[in-house]
Amino acid sequence: MSIFEYIMVLVSIIIGLGITHILKNIAFLIQHKDIKFYWIHTLWCINIFFMLVFFWWWQYNYVIIDDWTFGLYLFIIFFALIYYLLSALLFSNREIKSYKEHFYTNRKWFFYLLALSIMIDYGDTALKGFEYFLDRSILYHFQVFIFTSMSIFGAKSKNEKYHALFAVSNLSYQIFDGFLIFNLLKSV
Repeated sequence: MSIFEYIMVLVSIIIGLGITHILKNIAFLIQHKDIKFYWIHTLWCINIFFMLVFFWWWQYNYVIIDDWTFGLYLFIIFFALIYYLLSALLFSNREIKSYKEHFYTNRKWFFYLLALSIMIDYGDTALKGFEYFLDRSILYHFQVFIFTSMSIFGAKSKNEKYHALFAVSNLSYQIFDGFLIFNLLKSV
């Protein structure tokens, strides 16, 4: 087993926990009709699900690294933990009557962590090599600024139209970037 494979085992566990948390709670929502569904919350569940899946896929780019440092190891684990926390903030272990109320109650932590994850992703992209960093389109570099700013504003705002726009635009970008730019549907 290579060092990369060894490290990715722990990353996979953390990401798997995040995916499990989202799927388990969506199944719970489907089964309990007395809990008020909120479509913006659901869009963020889908967003974070894709972020978790794409994160795991994109980390394969670290396979080229031969000399791992403890700092790089901690960086990747910390990055995975941020994504897990985002999935955990979408749901709660306490009884919830409305996911709209839950979403806006947790928005500060959720959106500040989202902003942090975007900035960490930018660093992660740079760590994968200068050529890899430059190969990312101008759209990627632009979205870092836009979505970080939108996240910070989202943490401060309770405006439903703003949150709807942000959730839809972020999901659209995730799908566009993940499936079209990275061509994830093409066979490996």
